[in-house]
Amino acid sequence: MNIYAIGDLHLSFERVVDLEDWENNSQHKPMEEIDSFWRQHARKIYENWNKIVAPGDVVLVPGDISWAMRLDEASHDLDFLSLFTGLIVCVQGNHDYWWQSV
Repeated sequence: MNIYAIGDLHLSFERVVDLEDWENNSQHKPMEEIDSFWRQHARKIYENWNKIVAPGDVVLVPGDISWAMRLDEASHDLDFLSLFTGLIVCVQGNHDYWWQSV
């Protein structure tokens, strides 16, 4: 078992993520609006995570999971995380406003 950590995912999916059609996975606050470097950042995280993390590994996510303001808005982001390999342990970050509505 390995232990990994990654923070500041800043996901913002508006609907269920289609892993076969990344170009049409709309987000309410896409990171590429900040800088083109972040284009398809969720796809890069997903693909690299699943290359490295094995089913028995633990991944610590110390916050800033979603830009959502409420839990219902974060649901697609959390569903997306459920597709990732390994056991994920999340804690609230300073941008996780949705956490207050849990």
